[in-house]
Amino acid sequence: MSNLSLNFKGKNLFFVLFLILSSILVPAQSVEAASKTIDVGVLAASKVSGEEAQLHVQTNLPYKMKFFVVVSGVDQFEREIKIKVSKNGKLKKTVDELPNGTYKVTYQSYQPKKQPKRVKKIIGKKGKHLKGEDVTKKKVVKFSETIKVEHSSVKSKAEKEALAKQEEIKLQEQRAALAKQEEAKKQEEARKQEEIRKQNEAREREKQAAANAAKERQNSTSDNSGSGNVQASVDKNEQQVLVTKTGSKYHNRKCGNGTYYPATLSEAKARGLTPCSKCYGR
Repeated sequence: MSNLSLNFKGKNLFFVLFLILSSILVPAQSVEAASKTIDVGVLAASKVSGEEAQLHVQTNLPYKMKFFVVVSGVDQFEREIKIKVSKNGKLKKTVDELPNGTYKVTYQSYQPKKQPKRVKKIIGKKGKHLKGEDVTKKKVVKFSETIKVEHSSVKSKAEKEALAKQEEIKLQEQRAALAKQEEAKKQEEARKQEEIRKQNEAREREKQAAANAAKERQNSTSDNSGSGNVQASVDKNEQQVLVTKTGSKYHNRKCGNGTYYPATLSEAKARGLTPCSKCYGR
């Protein structure tokens, strides 16, 4: 029976099929005693539950005969597992974490020379006792079945790649947003620094303007008060500048022509000033 797959809903149906198969498939050991020829027969009846595939194949092959199974499907999915024929001639294995999709399950026996000694005695060292449409030229048993997974929570390779791409795009957007925020902060800081600089310059200008204004006011009142503690006036008749220090004996005293006295005559001379002849010499 080549590439035979069964889909069944109830245990009773499988039991009936198993009885039919058991009557058809003669155990290899009995065949060996009769003719040493095994007309290979297989009946695949695997089933799927959620994301798990419960591989189940009934055979008439000898106990512990070794197989490897390749499960291949969507998005280049491929998984290889090892399996042996049980005492009742079954090949059973559970394959989990299967994404949704249709899978081909290929069963292939190891080459006769790689089988256990007890198996070689039954099938022959080079598998010469194996017969049937499921036996290849290299004397290995090979058959397949198809299963379909529809209710799995496992993501396929394409779904994982799509999710990874979405996450990468999201991460790039977050990085761009952070970079934009940092740039906005830098610009705001630069704007504040420029504003502070302009304010400082304005204050300096105001300060300088105030100093200039004070100096102008001081110069405009120099006829009645000197710079600091020194007062000065111009003798219009003599065209000489006479000064007196604040607190001196003659401070704020006027001579007949309205000029101020210097503190002393020697002080006036030391300053290079010529006093009014009407005010000194007496």
